[in-house]
Amino acid sequence: MKYWVLLFLCSVSVYAADDTVSFWQEKVQQDPKNATYRFNLGNACYRAKDFEGAQRAYSGLETSDLQFHAQTFHNLGNALFFKGEGLEDRAAKIAAWEESVKDYGSALELDPDNQETRHNCDIVKKKLEEQQKQQEKEQKDKKDKQNQDQPNSDNPKNENQEPQKPEDKPNKPEENKQNPEENKQNQPQSKEEKPQQQPAQPQPKPGEMTKDEAEQMLNAMQKDEKQLPLGNPQKPPSTSHKKPW
Repeated sequence: MKYWVLLFLCSVSVYAADDTVSFWQEKVQQDPKNATYRFNLGNACYRAKDFEGAQRAYSGLETSDLQFHAQTFHNLGNALFFKGEGLEDRAAKIAAWEESVKDYGSALELDPDNQETRHNCDIVKKKLEEQQKQQEKEQKDKKDKQNQDQPNSDNPKNENQEPQKPEDKPNKPEENKQNPEENKQNQPQSKEEKPQQQPAQPQPKPGEMTKDEAEQMLNAMQKDEKQLPLGNPQKPPSTSHKKPW
């Protein structure tokens, strides 16, 4: 019964979220140093799912009350987690979750017995490690792919390279004195002599990818990366009960 009452209260609060944010924004403008106003503004933004707004409000809060400060760090950690959850860029997601873990740590330093904070911190740490491992794997795969493509990157140069013809360079004075027929005989013959002056393009070794095959695989990997499910935490940082207050 209490669970359904809680759900009802949360659903009702959504409709008033925007008005609540505006109300506390006006209060903060009137008294920017008031910690309670900033705390309530952060909570209002949090409930409205404006996690960047919540982050700004909590970050600007100053108080000498250690318990109050611990609660603020807890909520800030929550806001940064959900902010990162909504980011597509992996590096930005990791950065947000690293800050989230730091804020949970700061909260635990002030309130080490808070099991809810510790629970949330453990969840975000686990998700952060998963993202970091995936990022390292992608960077390694990209580096390996570049190393595989490197030998083939020189082939187009050899393939398109043409033997330099004597007429491209000015003849030396002593060469101009030769008989025109002798000069003609000294010029390279057209296609028949190309294989002798230009090494044949090496064929890929068994098991070695060609450049086209490597590009196809890279494109496939990039496509798969976009579809890679990031997953959800077993239990996201609590947005009900005691926090945010």
